Amino acid sequence: MNSHPRRGRRVASPDFDADTWFGENGSRRRDHAQRKLCRQAEEALREGLASLLDDVLSEVWIIAVEPGGDPNHLLVWLGAPAGLSPGQVQSRLEKVSGRLRSEVAEAITRKKAPLLTFVLAPTEVNP
Repeated sequence: MNSHPRRGRRVASPDFDADTWFGENGSRRRDHAQRKLCRQAEEALREGLASLLDDVLSEVWIIAVEPGGDPNHLLVWLGAPAGLSPGQVQSRLEKVSGRLRSEVAEAITRKKAPLLTFVLAPTEVNP
């Protein structure tokens, strides 16, 4: 048993706002981590799409990878030539989505691989 009385420790009040004292470092760090994740995922997806031996998906390119609303979800914006059937591209992507997700999982440092949602935006010119 300790004979010392409790020393006067201050406990933060419930309305304590860390951003007031320390700035918005927490949100900046989260934003930085999200951007880094998106860059890593985009690079892995570029390599993954290039390694596929698929005549339809070889014409598709990645426009951007963005956070999908929660930390375990990414939106992958894809471009395709105007003459390519969106339905055909989506069906081919569904077949290889597991492989592409595995490529992303190997490239990032997270416990779980994020879910990938592919959004096709047909365009006229390949960048």
